[in-house]
Amino acid sequence: MITAVFLTRDAEEPLLRSLAALAPFATEGLIGDVVVADLCSRDATLEVAEAAGCTFVEKCATEGAALERAVKHARKEWLFVLRPGDIVGARAAATLRDHLARNARTRLPLAFLAFPATSGRVRRALIGKVFTFSGLGPKNAVRLLVRRQDARLLADPERRWPGARATTPITRAAEPSLRA
Repeated sequence: MITAVFLTRDAEEPLLRSLAALAPFATEGLIGDVVVADLCSRDATLEVAEAAGCTFVEKCATEGAALERAVKHARKEWLFVLRPGDIVGARAAATLRDHLARNARTRLPLAFLAFPATSGRVRRALIGKVFTFSGLGPKNAVRLLVRRQDARLLADPERRWPGARATTPITRAAEPSLRA
């Protein structure tokens, strides 16, 4: 059903946590494969991805190039772009399943917000309400589920997300940087 795509740079520990959180959803068939597009890591990111059975795309110069190459390696119709450290919980997985079932014909993209585990409830609620009603969200906090044919939406998501918006957030366990 879904290819999970991770853009990484020196993120072995956060990637390991994210992949471990996705494992139950791979077992049930929600996540069909995982592509890890790496921006020249100097740590054990490659070894973590290989041990988990992920497709690994090496030596990507930019995030745009990494996304483009990851899309080419994806094997499923839907792409779910995550960052290392993102923890997809049972509620978010249920939202994914429900969205795919309800929008099988329309193929409507879906956006989630990812918040650090240390974010306060009030902050999450406020940003979540603004995002739900207006589509406005912090660019680095938006995680997208799109069809492969709509992968262009991943390259530069609009400031105001026009598609469906999930009310279930994704927890961000760590804040890795893709910048060198």
